[in-house]
Amino acid sequence: APDIDIFGTNAYRGDYGFGRLWKGAREEAGKPVFITEFGCPAYAEGKVTQEAEEAQAAYHKASWEDIEENMAFKSGTGNAIGGVVFEWLDEWWKAYEPSIHDTKALWAGPFPDGFMHEEWLGLCGQGDGKDSPFSRHLRKAYYTYKKLWQ
Repeated sequence: APDIDIFGTNAYRGDYGFGRLWKGAREEAGKPVFITEFGCPAYAEGKVTQEAEEAQAAYHKASWEDIEENMAFKSGTGNAIGGVVFEWLDEWWKAYEPSIHDTKALWAGPFPDGFMHEEWLGLCGQGDGKDSPFSRHLRKAYYTYKKLWQ
């Protein structure tokens, strides 16, 4: 597709960044890469809230640092042009029961407990839900980006 200017993809690769994605995209498409969506849940089976939020923040930090490392004039491939953090606020309606914040896993993946908990992807939570949709609880991942983006 020679008329396409960039290669975009949703990528959930783990807390080490995006791995071979940059090199593969350069070799196969020869286009700059924009990560259209990446993130990590702030819930992990067997972890307390603080541990899960720490793991979410570490995942986001590694992902963003990998994007930056692969931008032009850095030591990576030079074809990264940015990415979209997914997402700003938890979405309680996504999984099984729209009125509760589900903790059931949706699919296996490279996340702190090995599973995607899609209702928990927000950099902000909604607390226990009784003040939703107005409550905003800023998580550690939010403050991680605040520091990274100074």
